[in-house]
Amino acid sequence: TIAVTLSSPSNATPGAGTSHTYTILDNDNPPSLGFNSTSSSGLESVSPANLPVSLSVASGKTVSVNYAVTGGTATGSGVDYTLANGTLTFAPGITTQNVAVAVVDDTLDEANETIAVTLSSPVNSTLGTNTTHTYTITDNDPVPTLSINDVPVTEGDSGITSATFTVGLSTASGRTVTVSYATANGTATSASGDYAALSTTTLTFNTGETSKTVTVQVNGDTTGEGDETFFVNLSGATNATIADGQGQGTILNDDVFPTKLVITSINGGTTPTVGTGFSVTVEAQDPGGTPRNVAASTAITLSLKPGTGTGTLGGTLTGSIPANSSSVTISGVTYSKAETGVVITATDGSLTAANSTPFAVNNPVPITTSLSQTSAARGGEAFTLAVNGSNFVAASVVRFNGSDRVTTFVSSTQISTAIPSSDLTTFGDFPITVFNPAPGGGESNAQTLSVRRGTSTSVSCSPAQVTQGGSTSCTATVTDTSGAGASAPAGTATFSNLAGGNFTPASCTLGAPSANSSSCSVTYNATVGGSQTIKATYTASATHADSSGTFILDVLATTSNFQATLEGQSFGSSAWTAGQLDNWAEGQSIPMRVRLSGGATSGPQTIDVNFDYKKNATAGLQDLFTFATSSGVTFGTAPFLKINGTNDVWTYEFTVNMTGSTGTVNFFTKIRAGAHNFGGNSLALGGSPSLGNVQISKPLAAPGSPNLKMMKSATATVSPNGTVNYTVTYQNLSGTFAATGVQITDTLPADVVYNAGSCVGGCTFVDNQTAGGGTLVWNIANVAPGASGAFTFGGTLLGSASGTETNTVTILSGEDDADLNDNTATASTTVGNSDTTPPTVTIDSLTGSGGTDSSSPFAVLTNGGTTISWHATENGSFTVRLGGT
Repeated sequence: TIAVTLSSPSNATPGAGTSHTYTILDNDNPPSLGFNSTSSSGLESVSPANLPVSLSVASGKTVSVNYAVTGGTATGSGVDYTLANGTLTFAPGITTQNVAVAVVDDTLDEANETIAVTLSSPVNSTLGTNTTHTYTITDNDPVPTLSINDVPVTEGDSGITSATFTVGLSTASGRTVTVSYATANGTATSASGDYAALSTTTLTFNTGETSKTVTVQVNGDTTGEGDETFFVNLSGATNATIADGQGQGTILNDDVFPTKLVITSINGGTTPTVGTGFSVTVEAQDPGGTPRNVAASTAITLSLKPGTGTGTLGGTLTGSIPANSSSVTISGVTYSKAETGVVITATDGSLTAANSTPFAVNNPVPITTSLSQTSAARGGEAFTLAVNGSNFVAASVVRFNGSDRVTTFVSSTQISTAIPSSDLTTFGDFPITVFNPAPGGGESNAQTLSVRRGTSTSVSCSPAQVTQGGSTSCTATVTDTSGAGASAPAGTATFSNLAGGNFTPASCTLGAPSANSSSCSVTYNATVGGSQTIKATYTASATHADSSGTFILDVLATTSNFQATLEGQSFGSSAWTAGQLDNWAEGQSIPMRVRLSGGATSGPQTIDVNFDYKKNATAGLQDLFTFATSSGVTFGTAPFLKINGTNDVWTYEFTVNMTGSTGTVNFFTKIRAGAHNFGGNSLALGGSPSLGNVQISKPLAAPGSPNLKMMKSATATVSPNGTVNYTVTYQNLSGTFAATGVQITDTLPADVVYNAGSCVGGCTFVDNQTAGGGTLVWNIANVAPGASGAFTFGGTLLGSASGTETNTVTILSGEDDADLNDNTATASTTVGNSDTTPPTVTIDSLTGSGGTDSSSPFAVLTNGGTTISWHATENGSFTVRLGGT
């Protein structure tokens, strides 16, 4: 406003209205005000914290505005800050004023905190947009650290002792602090029961808390052991760091250590028996004799104290005292002899060894269950009787009718005794018992041995060879062999066969007595093929002893298709087998056969039989010979040697026709002298079609070492078609050893034809089915020390021969020769031809026609009457040409 007053008028007088007030009306809007920003922050060490409030423009009036704390996470009243509600006043022209917050600088690690200040009730102004300001107090304190202490604890003898660990916070925190803890083994282990393990658990410090505890339960024991340790480990802290994260718990031992072993019990106080396991209890003790636990598993070994027993300690002789235990019982200890004063020693390697109190080991009471035979022939020869049962010992004695007999210990379940012929002079039933001597021991229950008239049982089957699916009648003949007063036995014969098949009936009653024999028959139905052992057992009667006999029945197996199988017999056996043949010697003839099945054939079937003639120049099988067919089988082509010469394996070939369902081709082979040096474990035969493989065990060398030497000479020069004369000379250079089973083998050159019948000394010629060659064999029973001999034979050179023809001869015996280098000799013949004029060949006649067998030969007459004959092996026409030089 403006006030104007009139005064000092001139030429006038003041009137009524001498003053006038003029009001200037403001036409401007009031300013707005607010915080410069909606938020700000500062360290808690900065105080005061000024929150500026500004006018939008200067005002000509005094402006005021109220402020107050309206929120935030910080605590006022001097905890985190101090700020009372108040008013800011802006004098005219002033545009900025501060709200001053007094911030408290504390030492707590805490989260950043906020203060919300709001403006209200402005005077001479209006509120702008920033009416609330949030101020953040930034914490400037480090996070606290965590640590755990170490705790020793005395374990005690029993029960539980607590090991209490303290986990400390270096300073109080304004935040919630957490940390995980868990136990871990050191030398103490939870598995052995030293302490109770704690799995991972969370420990929480609320605001202001600085100490917490963790308790681990320690188990008391009486085991003497060193101090042991375990650990409590801290991990995974939040709002703190870990300064010392492992607390060590030390379990202080308060027990006495064991110093010695003591054997406290043998078999629980019961006397052990021979051959039966017993127990030994071993205890660890302190010097005063108090049982003390061992800290770790302790191995115990038992032994017999020297000089305290003559038997053998056996069975289970080791065991272990478990950790935290004081004793172990070892079961299954055995002792081999009944005697007193036995002492066992227990050792472990560190504690003082223990000796048991001397104790006795008793013999058990024997038990018998059976005899190897329950009857014997009156007047028979002495024999060995086996007694079966249990609790037999080395000192057991068999008693016949109460009298001791010479006894042999076999095992705890079998002993044998010699029953002399003097025990077999009287008919009767006699008790057989076993007696074990003291200590302990006693006499067993009795088995009965009956003395009866002696018998023998024989078995025969007719026919002796049947086809699978067929049957045969088998007869058991039981003969009284007791001599004077012999009578035909009565009773039953029972038949059996482990290979299969069945008997109708399975047993029969002896009848048809003849002198001192009786017999009966059953029918055997052959459901399976192969050689089968038919057994008949005669059961002892009131007057006759039991006996049994066997018969080898040849059952030819049937097949749906043609099949040929090679089989042979072992020495002394009539059973046919397709496997191993045993116990043959050099020079012996071995029965062999090809077993045929599959029914009638539509045409000839070709069979090749191979055999080891030699191997790497060592002798094998000599030959195959004496071929013959069974009924229902005929040869199409007779067996002939297909391969020999220098080959290790020779082959015979033949063809067969079958009219029956089964049949055989039988033959023999022979082991050559010197075959004990054969370059393999056995001598083999095989062939086709799929004959299988029969192995003949290589013979053993006869005792002795003779020294055979071979020499040979031959006509020096011979023209083609001329005669070569050979002489072979042998000698035994040894002055001590005779050579037995001697064999001389001479192999002719391929261009030399043996002159039939020319050899002297009983040779055998093996034809190789070629124009020349072949093998001559001389078999000599023995050549005495220093003895010698010679053989001669002749051969004819083929017209095509040329060059040099070399003949080789070898001598071998059943023994290992002292020097094999001179057992082979050679002789050579030079083929010469003095007549260089080509010969004249005249065909006088050409006759003949016919079939494919030798009964219808073709014949050619040449050179004045020399006849050449041959026969065809196949149908067809042939052209004959004669050639020569």
